[in-house]
Amino acid sequence: MNRISLTILMLFSAWFSCAYGQHDTTKLPTANMEVAWKATDLWNIDDELWHNEYDWISYQMKVAMTEGEDKLAFQCFFVNRTDSLMYFNLYKSGIELARIVLTPDSVVFVNKLEKQFYRGGYEFFRHIIGLPLTFPIVQSLLNARDFRGFSEIYHTNTDGALTHYIWPQRTRGDISIMQDIAVDTNRTIVQNSITDLKKMVEAVFNYQDYSFEERNFNPDGETAKMDTLAFFKRLQISMPAGGVSIDAEIKNLKVNVPGPTSIKIPDSFTAIIMHE
Repeated sequence: MNRISLTILMLFSAWFSCAYGQHDTTKLPTANMEVAWKATDLWNIDDELWHNEYDWISYQMKVAMTEGEDKLAFQCFFVNRTDSLMYFNLYKSGIELARIVLTPDSVVFVNKLEKQFYRGGYEFFRHIIGLPLTFPIVQSLLNARDFRGFSEIYHTNTDGALTHYIWPQRTRGDISIMQDIAVDTNRTIVQNSITDLKKMVEAVFNYQDYSFEERNFNPDGETAKMDTLAFFKRLQISMPAGGVSIDAEIKNLKVNVPGPTSIKIPDSFTAIIMHE
């Protein structure tokens, strides 16, 4: 693959995972922290920390990305049908760079600049960034939710108005991570720090500038359900050892409005082959 292809792949993959970084040991509990072990308890705090109240959500992201001395700006349109599909359109100055559709079982990536495509499984991410991503993990990161289906033994500490839920190890299948989730007094996740324990790869996701809006979550039902939607307006991702930082401004948030879900691969495009 040439430099442009790798750059576009890097743009996409940087949203969902960790670049090659070492875990910051200062985040681990120390003797002077007030730590409450939950060695026999399950993760049973507020259900909304992992559950989407909506069927659809979409928003636009204005992204500023830095990698070492290099800076790059682009836009991304994101659509998520909960637990079913995610759609991404990356563009810059009106020129489409790439389009991606994720389902729980498949990845379709179309590189518009290089006229290349990938269609297959989530090994796509293993080849690009060396990490075992899944549909639920990507969806959780882009909705400020916790991950479902992992082992749940944890401990807590308090840092001012934030409560940290810390897992020295969470596992699901062949995925094993260390995790620290910070929750504020509004019960919203403001930080999700993840370290892959197999490769010691770290990423920190910060969710800022939450808005709290009354939304109709069942507009077509006989009895409409009005509820408060808490959603972030700024997403920052830090991948320390790789020198990568991403700052994304969230705009045009829409809830329960279906968006595009399909992707077309032109016959003239060349398949990207992932080699072992």
